[in-house]
Amino acid sequence: MLTDLIIPRKRTATCIHCGRSFEPLAFMAACCSDECVDAEKSRRGLDRHGNPVWRKALQDPWLAICPPRYAHFDFNKLPARGKAVAPAMLGWNPFHTPGKGIALVGDSDGGKSMLIHEAARQAFAAGWDVYCTLSTEFAWNVGHLDRRERYLQRCMDCAILLLDDLGKAKLTERVETDLYHILEHRERWQKAIIWSANSKGSQLATAMSEDRAAPIINRLRRSAEVFTV
Repeated sequence: MLTDLIIPRKRTATCIHCGRSFEPLAFMAACCSDECVDAEKSRRGLDRHGNPVWRKALQDPWLAICPPRYAHFDFNKLPARGKAVAPAMLGWNPFHTPGKGIALVGDSDGGKSMLIHEAARQAFAAGWDVYCTLSTEFAWNVGHLDRRERYLQRCMDCAILLLDDLGKAKLTERVETDLYHILEHRERWQKAIIWSANSKGSQLATAMSEDRAAPIINRLRRSAEVFTV
């Protein structure tokens, strides 16, 4: 009789990566989704195919210092605003403008980060020592005493410093002081800076203290030829 049949309960398992319970489609399944597997591989320093990411970095040194999203430039993926300034940006040659870099200012989604990283890559390919960082990374690193000295020294020593998304980090007194120091040091030693920001200088200044706003903005302007996107 039908009442004598025992309906088996659905088997549940615990994902070995994220710890969530799930109903496996295959008997031996140990993870809940492909996304979870990819996240675990990324945490372990592997790509989606299980190959160590450091191998790629060895094959292409640029991948060791550039975020993967911006490592492979594609002009066709640039928004129209970015395409308009691309020739001028990518025509920059640090040999021709000693101590002076390039900068992009404009609203989000204009291709600023793509363009400045490609300009930096071209300089890197030509033999320049390039260091890429974010304004938020700058604030985070100078706020940690165990990282601050080594990080600031790298920002001063590199031949070309790429500083992306200025104005996105909270400018505490320490961040302002260290930012001013980096800009002053690099100007004195004629070392180029590539930077980007959403806001113009006058808007950036409103987030800074009164006694340091003008010196920082003036040095940013002098450090690079600024393009609007």
